[in-house]
Amino acid sequence: MLKVDNLHVAYDGIQALRGVRLEVPRGSLVALIGANGAGKSTLLRAIAGLLQPRAGRIEFEGRAIQGRPAHRIAREGLVLVPEGRRMFPNLTVEENLKMGGFARSEADVRRAEVEVLELFPRLRERRRQLGGTLSGGEQQMLALGRALMARPRLLMIDEPSLGLAPKIVLQVFDALRRIHAGGLTLLLIEQNARLALQNSDHAYVLETGEIALEGPSRSLIEDPRVREAYLGA
Repeated sequence: MLKVDNLHVAYDGIQALRGVRLEVPRGSLVALIGANGAGKSTLLRAIAGLLQPRAGRIEFEGRAIQGRPAHRIAREGLVLVPEGRRMFPNLTVEENLKMGGFARSEADVRRAEVEVLELFPRLRERRRQLGGTLSGGEQQMLALGRALMARPRLLMIDEPSLGLAPKIVLQVFDALRRIHAGGLTLLLIEQNARLALQNSDHAYVLETGEIALEGPSRSLIEDPRVREAYLGA
């Protein structure tokens, strides 16, 4: 569904990605792990059209999308949940959700909102509350819900557990499993490498802008290099 080939990205005088190759099959959950500064967020931002690659090709459902504006990529069904949530603090939960459906019809937005509020009942309770007054976990649910309002076919999620308590992290990952079980293809960046590998089908390890390892997630959990560097074993 998504193919990245020989991608090079540089900004602010830094070569952030070097020859990255990655594939996300339809219906899969693919994880991308690596240390801070390895280039994980840069990769998602380049795929989403927020950064322009210096070289390489990005294909979504067989069509080249590198160089296309970010809003057009989102309208085609490739949607990013950014690191740090990035919801609108002075808008209500309901208004934040409707912002996610800006490119959909009014009827489709209503249907999508019903589905999102069923997935995240806490947001239903907070519909009239300002986004900036929500807890960190609620804001992450709102960020996911807002992205789902766009009716994505491939959803990219950047660090969903960042800054959350362990109990809330498990709730967020439970929601991701349900989203994936519903048929949505996911590409996930996650600082908790064990959790990412336990919940994904395939994974890539990014080190200093290059893919160092890849394979079925269950195999990477047992790989001594991954265990030593990322799993504390």
